[in-house]
Amino acid sequence: QIAIDNNGTPMSARGRISADESGWHVAIDATTPEITAARVLEFWPRRVSPITRGWVSRNLSEGVLTSTALGLRFDGGEKPDLALSFNFQDGLVRFLEDMPRLKNASGRAVLDDHRFSLQLDTGEILAGTGDLIDASGSAFTVLDTRPKPSWGEIDVTAMGRLEAVLDVLNNRPLRLMERAGREVDIADADVTGRAKITLPLKDGIEAEEVTYDVAARLTDVSSDVLVPDRVLTSPELSLRATVDEIGVSGDAQLDGVPLTANWRQPLGADSANGGEISGRVTLSSDTVQAFDLPLPEGLIRGEGEAQYSLRLPADPEVPPDLSLSSDLYGVGMQVAGVGWSKRLEERGDLQLRARLAEVPEIEQLTLTTEGLTFEGALELGEDGGLRQARLQALELGDWLDADVEITPAPGGGAPVITITGGTLDLRQLDLGEGGSSGSST
Repeated sequence: QIAIDNNGTPMSARGRISADESGWHVAIDATTPEITAARVLEFWPRRVSPITRGWVSRNLSEGVLTSTALGLRFDGGEKPDLALSFNFQDGLVRFLEDMPRLKNASGRAVLDDHRFSLQLDTGEILAGTGDLIDASGSAFTVLDTRPKPSWGEIDVTAMGRLEAVLDVLNNRPLRLMERAGREVDIADADVTGRAKITLPLKDGIEAEEVTYDVAARLTDVSSDVLVPDRVLTSPELSLRATVDEIGVSGDAQLDGVPLTANWRQPLGADSANGGEISGRVTLSSDTVQAFDLPLPEGLIRGEGEAQYSLRLPADPEVPPDLSLSSDLYGVGMQVAGVGWSKRLEERGDLQLRARLAEVPEIEQLTLTTEGLTFEGALELGEDGGLRQARLQALELGDWLDADVEITPAPGGGAPVITITGGTLDLRQLDLGEGGSSGSST
């Protein structure tokens, strides 16, 4: 047994040291009530668990260790076996070389049976944005300290602003947003999430050697970046990221229009293909007004649902491509002056394909309903208003089957309608209420 005070560090130990024909045999257990991280390394033999010792020397500093206990076992012909446990407080901890350090860290570390774990009770990360991220509950584990290199598992629990969390995850070796071709300020939100990272503990880690899985809950979300020139808001969204892709999904509103959003962005080499937002969006007169769609006033009433897909090119200078389809259930429609209307309970088929440039390009618009069908394209002016509609195979009731061009008149007068080919039979025209498809209820 031994009790010493080494330069203000009280230590006590007990054990047995013996030698026989097979060699030396050592079994020692030592404790100290309080010691700094630097002093632990002074007492830790360099040849005992050198990988773990190296990690502690590089990544745990400025802390005070309490309830420190050490056990050393050695039998001749075998490598020394070290067991170590301690609590720490006011520490400065770094899990990865290129990541920001955890400050004000407290928790517990244990090395036993060649397994090292460090559990963080409290700790904060100062992101490059200047925001603090609460990382309480994070952990670092080396399942086996003997291989060279050993493999580490980092389980990060984080609470903070989304931009700050993405800024941290954008450091090497993860480079999450860099690999997605996106900036870290993709949205403003609060984050509660976890990231599990597995990587080799060595210098010069290659990107393909790192795997990670990030799952987070985003609240109070607002973004004018995901959909250019449109404001996406949501009370809550889910974020998921792996080495293959990053995605965000949930219920949201786009310029006040209810929808579901499922954003997927490939990472790495596949990021050159761009990302995609898909889901369902409400169809109503409010949608027409919010998106400044060049449709006649009173054309749409009621409320239905459409499926959409928005392709987001990797090059931000290239406008997104929009595809939209709907069966129009719940949507009433009426074209004044021609005796046609669609009831709310009737189903149809609406297909739209557009390029959302500064001046949107409606490349394809197809409508199939009882009493009215057509396919065509819309040309918009710089103000977003309709410049010309070109409709092919326009069938209206039993009296019109033609190709038609519609050009709005200046000043809001009656549009100019040009029939470029087809048939017109005015004997079948019914201008009474309800027209060819019944009442407008």
